[in-house]
Amino acid sequence: RGGIECDVTVDADLTCLLTAPSRLDRMPYRVGPLSLVFPGGAAALAGVAQAAVDEVIALAHVKRTPHGEPLSSDIRLQEAIGRASAQIRGARLSLFGIAGELDRMAEAREPITDSERAALRGTTTHTMEVARTVLTSMYEAGSSNPLYTDSRLGRLFRDGHAAAQHRNLSTEAYPLIGRVLLGLPTGEPFVC
Repeated sequence: RGGIECDVTVDADLTCLLTAPSRLDRMPYRVGPLSLVFPGGAAALAGVAQAAVDEVIALAHVKRTPHGEPLSSDIRLQEAIGRASAQIRGARLSLFGIAGELDRMAEAREPITDSERAALRGTTTHTMEVARTVLTSMYEAGSSNPLYTDSRLGRLFRDGHAAAQHRNLSTEAYPLIGRVLLGLPTGEPFVC
């Protein structure tokens, strides 16, 4: 695929398996490697979705309806912005709240269970779903604006949907979370 081939040896003490315990006994490494990566991807995606809301708000003050009124006067646009804002805010609060609780537990050296990791994985996936919904609704609210190649709203939509395609954020996590909550074997070496 056009990648660069390298013939370099990496010392074993500079590598680790994702399932191996961290060699660094301090925050944030006590939480676990995937609990650092997955929520970060979801947080970035939530930021892209919020930027799309902000872009539509700015657009609503300059774009006109077919009747010559500001787009901001359209009740459907007002509803779309209100709903999207509430959705993304709720998803971000959930994500940051659960991640913060795991950070607090790690700092206090409390054991973090698979159920707590599953909660983080669930809110990570939920945040992706909310962001994807918000991006789509803001794309639709933007009228013809996002169709143009120089449209920031169009780029946010495309970039956000590309990020949402990443397997780390996918809904494939829900059965794993369900198995944890049901007390069944996960079949995975790690939850998050």
